Amino acid sequence: MNLSIYKNHLGYAFFIFLFLISLRSHSEILNLKANYFIPVKNESDLNFNSFSLENYEVELFDDGQAQMRFELPQDVTGEIGYFYVLDLKKKSSPTTKLLVGQKAKALCDGPWTQMKCTIQFDPFKINSSNLKTILNEQLSPSDALTKFKILSEFSSDPIGLAEIISN
Repeated sequence: MNLSIYKNHLGYAFFIFLFLISLRSHSEILNLKANYFIPVKNESDLNFNSFSLENYEVELFDDGQAQMRFELPQDVTGEIGYFYVLDLKKKSSPTTKLLVGQKAKALCDGPWTQMKCTIQFDPFKINSSNLKTILNEQLSPSDALTKFKILSEFSSDPIGLAEIISN
């Protein structure tokens, strides 16, 4: 029995397997900047209702799938580590997309580099003590209190609009 024939076949099969995997794994990563706007009732709160989504990126796969990833900043949650991954679930038109993750979903419109998305997060807990400290370092005491109240309400009803501001 000649084992070298089997080794050659296994070698070919291994290279074919690697080639097939490489076809699926081609992707393009778009590193973008996006702002998030929390709906507010009072016009006076408009100076405190937005923040930047950190590490915002969209990965586009050759097979048409896509993934959006970002993190809520520490000056919104009081902690580090609120990271979100949303996968493309449906395209109802070339520019309208539904993305869904474990802790959030987004309905987006526009090309990937110019999207506006309504993002609904699952309610989350903020670290009130840390958040107050962070906001007091950034803002005047009265502005810090206003922003803290907006973020506290947002954490229990977290819906708003994300908008790409640059790529």
